[in-house]
Amino acid sequence: MNKKIILDRAALAKIIESLKDQGKKIVLTNGGFNILHVGHVRSLIDAKSRGDILLVALNGDNSLKALKGENYPIIPEDERLQIIAALECVDFVTTFKIPELGAGLYEIEIDDGEDVQIAKFSIISPTKPPSPPPPPEPAQLPAVIEINRLAGNVGAEVVASGTGFLESGVITIQYDGELLASADIDAEGEFLLSFRVPVGEHGDHIMIISDGLNTKELTFTVESEAPAAPELLLGTPIVVKEGDELLLDWEDVVDKSMPVSYALQLAQDERFSAGSVFLDKAGLADSEYLIEASTMKLLRPRRSYYWRVRAVDSASNIGEWTRAAEIKIAPVSTMPAWLMYTLAVLGALFILFIWYMIRRADRKTG
Repeated sequence: MNKKIILDRAALAKIIESLKDQGKKIVLTNGGFNILHVGHVRSLIDAKSRGDILLVALNGDNSLKALKGENYPIIPEDERLQIIAALECVDFVTTFKIPELGAGLYEIEIDDGEDVQIAKFSIISPTKPPSPPPPPEPAQLPAVIEINRLAGNVGAEVVASGTGFLESGVITIQYDGELLASADIDAEGEFLLSFRVPVGEHGDHIMIISDGLNTKELTFTVESEAPAAPELLLGTPIVVKEGDELLLDWEDVVDKSMPVSYALQLAQDERFSAGSVFLDKAGLADSEYLIEASTMKLLRPRRSYYWRVRAVDSASNIGEWTRAAEIKIAPVSTMPAWLMYTLAVLGALFILFIWYMIRRADRKTG
């Protein structure tokens, strides 16, 4: 048994007295905690904040039956003790039993040796009815879903489980109105399934989990962090001959919401003003792009052009543009080859003639 659970009143009193001697402030709260929910947890955290030690007095099975009626409790006393003891904010838990009384309004006095408080509570039915009713049929537990995450990135694994659903039925999960996953429900009304967050916009998305009878609606939030800017792999400026094809290359970007695509722009203006953009590509799957010769022929020689790239992840988060990198178009000579060779030979002969004339002049002066 959990060490926090103390049912012996004398032992519990000794522990409390010892803690008070150490100057600890003891906080006592009471409740049935029949089906633990977030309101219970918040109230227990608040109670803990008011002192050093939180002692929870849990209503026993007979107490709940007397307070709420014959159909209670849904969760038996020993299980409720273990659930409350498992909470980090709870230091000790014991049971609180109502004596055998008839239905009506009663006062309870709480005395810690220094302060006395009086509270009122009502008993709906006697703790021991005159003639016990026949055993009730097992109550149908409410449908409860547990999910490991309600926020994350595209591609993240989500694990969902549930109890209290339609026995031997089928559970389905819709994501923004589209069927995403399904699984069989076992004979006890329990299920377990997992799925990956699909590609979609960042922000909130609606998940509907249903067996046709029980339906739960949840909100899943996809992360909105933009991917990093790619690193350009080519030096700048890039010099390319007029009409030659050009392969632009950059580093792959790794992001939470994979895969990543890329957008590329080629412009005449380093500021990429609207009228200067010559080439605008989006949705590129690879971290490179080949500008074919037919397109390169449209670029004017002896001019500079500029290119840049940015990444877009699968959650439609758009990253920053890279710096603008320069491309220079070098003209292609149209001079015939024979003429180029002739000019080269004449140039060499001219240089040789100049050298000869200089040597001749030196001899005459010598």
